[in-house]
Amino acid sequence: MTKEIEYYTTIDDKCPYLEWFSTLSREYQSKVIKRINRLEDGLYGDCKKLTNSSLSELRLHFGKGYRIYFKELDNVIILIIAGSDKSDQKRTIKQADKYLEEYLNRSNNNDN
Repeated sequence: MTKEIEYYTTIDDKCPYLEWFSTLSREYQSKVIKRINRLEDGLYGDCKKLTNSSLSELRLHFGKGYRIYFKELDNVIILIIAGSDKSDQKRTIKQADKYLEEYLNRSNNNDN
């Protein structure tokens, strides 16, 4: 089943995931793009639901142990929220949870 990939943006139009992505080397960017493309095709690969969070993480086995945090919405849209490596994983997950909460609040307000 094909998924739609959406990238979270803050109220002031910043995209935390793309900001992280832009710091990667071209080689790693290419690998990340391939992984996101597989995700879009419904091929999750090494992925797990996080404990104490409603997010999931894609685990990438190159570089510094990169992670991409996302939330699947309505079994169709995958909201890519943030990326990190193992060194700042806890901080990034905490911030990504806040971003998701803000996104859901905005979405609910737009529905009303």
